[in-house]
Amino acid sequence: MQERGELSEHADTAALATALLAAIQGGMLLSQVRRSGTAYRQAVSAVIDHIESHLVR
Repeated sequence: MQERGELSEHADTAALATALLAAIQGGMLLSQVRRSGTAYRQAVSAVIDHIESHLVR
């Protein structure tokens, strides 16, 4: 996304990728324990919102 000019050149892509992976894994674990997809949706949605804050508009 950075190479295509869609993501700010100042965005830390490694940190964003790590946060997304952690949200997916953590959200899945919590959803399994709670038997509800709410935690997964909330965690992933929050990280996607953060990633979107780095988009070039």
